[in-house]
Amino acid sequence: MLVGGLASVIVGLTVRAAGAVGLAAGAAGGLCSRRLWALLPTLFAGRNLTSLSVATIMMNSIAALLTEYIVKSYFQRPGASNTETVVVNEGSILPRIFPSTQFNYGILVALFCVVVVTWMLYKTPLAFSLRGHGQQPPCHAAGRTADLWPDDCRHVHQRRSVCPGRVHPVPGGI
Repeated sequence: MLVGGLASVIVGLTVRAAGAVGLAAGAAGGLCSRRLWALLPTLFAGRNLTSLSVATIMMNSIAALLTEYIVKSYFQRPGASNTETVVVNEGSILPRIFPSTQFNYGILVALFCVVVVTWMLYKTPLAFSLRGHGQQPPCHAAGRTADLWPDDCRHVHQRRSVCPGRVHPVPGGI
């Protein structure tokens, strides 16, 4: 999420676009960078080189330190004593619901994502296959009986690792 937020800020600082174009550019920059950042732990877990949890926690620490370094080195507001960037272009900022607060329309995007993920987890064939395999070893009896990926059961673990990465980048971009 930190890498996605940093990429969104960098896009917001560099792209001079107003309205929906600026918002879309910032969100797309955050989404793409977060997906690329999440790719490394997913590949490690997919190749059975390390646990997905350990790799993700390690990458979170690296992201926090890298974000702090980049902001302090290149984008820090002059005269700021903490890690604070210069003001982002107005066209790249989500409008606030209540003007005197930081509460913006990103909450509506988050609620939309909750609805989409809930639907995906309970109403699609992919979710059925992921739940069919569950936490059991690859290709256990229930998975074979339901004919869920009988050829190469490694794909189950890779899909289980990749699926959260499809929606997780959204908050960083918002």
